[in-house]
Amino acid sequence: MNWLLEFERFFKHKERALSAVLDLHWARESWLRTELFLHFHDRYSGFRVNSYAGRQHFDLVCPDPALVAKLNLFGTGSQRRVVTGGKLDCEQVLAHPIGSEDRVLVGGWGLMRDYFKLLRVPKELTDASKVLILVADVKESNDDLTRVLRAIRFEAKETREVPLCRGLVRMWQIS
Repeated sequence: MNWLLEFERFFKHKERALSAVLDLHWARESWLRTELFLHFHDRYSGFRVNSYAGRQHFDLVCPDPALVAKLNLFGTGSQRRVVTGGKLDCEQVLAHPIGSEDRVLVGGWGLMRDYFKLLRVPKELTDASKVLILVADVKESNDDLTRVLRAIRFEAKETREVPLCRGLVRMWQIS
């Protein structure tokens, strides 16, 4: 079972609706989580959103086939600090792929924090697919945040990108 392929199919199917809600600020992530739940819960028993696995909170969880995922949705109004949690200049993280050996200072939230969280899942989740999903509004194609979101690289087993009419989905299967 390839979760990245499943998510790629989902995002292609929802492209039009997702592009329409990217401007909804606080509602867009709730809408996306609801759509993910409605799409996957009948297919995979136990698929959950905003749930716990191994005493840690994840945005998406499924026991079989095993999945833990973190979801980041950045749109109109997002700032560059969403990448690092405000603790590090984004330029410092673009020099090379970010991996498990990196010792960077990240804040308590943000895209990089979610990546490191997936690298360090509890023992009982080591066999689960660990997926980091980034959904970004890239209509402002030359702004700093868009440039960073297009360029950031993480060490991963597999990566996929789904271009949207006014957005971009990037996914990394960490293991």
